[in-house]
Amino acid sequence: MHAAGRTKRVRIGIAVVNLSFAHPLRLAEQGAITDILTGGRLDMGIGRGYQPIQYPVFGVSMEDTRERFDETLNVLTRAWTDERFSHQGKFHHFPEVSVLPKPVSKPHVPLLMASSTRDSAIIAAKKRMPAILARPFNDNKTVVEDIAIYKQCLVEAGATPQEIESLLDQTVVMKLMYVAPTNKASKEEPYEGLKWHVDILHRITIDPNKAPKSYEQMADRFKQRGAFDYDEWWQNRIIYGDPDRCAEQVVELAKAGVRRLLLWHGPGGVDHEKLVRSMRLFMEQVKPQAMKALGAQPSRLLHVSLLRLHASNLSDLVFFRHNRQGGCDERSWLGGAGGYRRADGNGRDSL
Repeated sequence: MHAAGRTKRVRIGIAVVNLSFAHPLRLAEQGAITDILTGGRLDMGIGRGYQPIQYPVFGVSMEDTRERFDETLNVLTRAWTDERFSHQGKFHHFPEVSVLPKPVSKPHVPLLMASSTRDSAIIAAKKRMPAILARPFNDNKTVVEDIAIYKQCLVEAGATPQEIESLLDQTVVMKLMYVAPTNKASKEEPYEGLKWHVDILHRITIDPNKAPKSYEQMADRFKQRGAFDYDEWWQNRIIYGDPDRCAEQVVELAKAGVRRLLLWHGPGGVDHEKLVRSMRLFMEQVKPQAMKALGAQPSRLLHVSLLRLHASNLSDLVFFRHNRQGGCDERSWLGGAGGYRRADGNGRDSL
């Protein structure tokens, strides 16, 4: 709640709550209280997970996660909107209850469905939910295809043109970004950290040869990706470079239909000072260049959140604000191992 207490306008996002392990009534209470305390600023990402090591601990089969997700989502939204209701399902069952408090946001807390595969993005569209397209290692061509398929599925699901525009405005694309003064530095500085992260990811995620039901597409993706080819990734899959190169790639995504970006600045192992420098270069040089290049395009094409990852695998959100001199001040960083800290040490944030 540090973010909620120290800010006034920035939305508070959770990405993501794993519905495979959550009890919907408890989650409804927690979500409603958080929404109230933030003044209706909560956005909740929801997903079903993908790391096999977690499921035996909670007594859950990965084969059931799609069904669990659907049932838990149904109960969660009813708990926020119905005065009283009962439920008898495959995984959850309880007599008539009234879940209090209700969230400030209406009809309920905004939900975004995490989509690590194209199948999940299609399901999000069929449910007429905004998606978090969390495939940061995909090339831009695939990202553009995912957006187009998601939009077409919204049409087929009967969404109105106004609803489609609203859902596209809310849908988030996650991409890795690292901005450095030169292309050479952008390639060399984060290399070891990214290599470490990819290695860990392959150890904890699905075995491509033993994919549980409904995870086949994710397994196929790992097979197709093959070995870690950093030169190819730097060229086509991740937004690493100097400010000019990064701005060009952001513009390319925006023109192709991406409206919200979650920019993951550096994997674990990159020095804190260099990560902050990357974010500062984005705010001071990349974003202004991209906005200028987009010209008449609406500013909503560049709603951006900045995320960084510690070596400990704990993430921070870092907020920046333009100052009167045209520069950019780091206002705060939240979460991670260090909790809440301020860059300027004075007063209260007005974010």
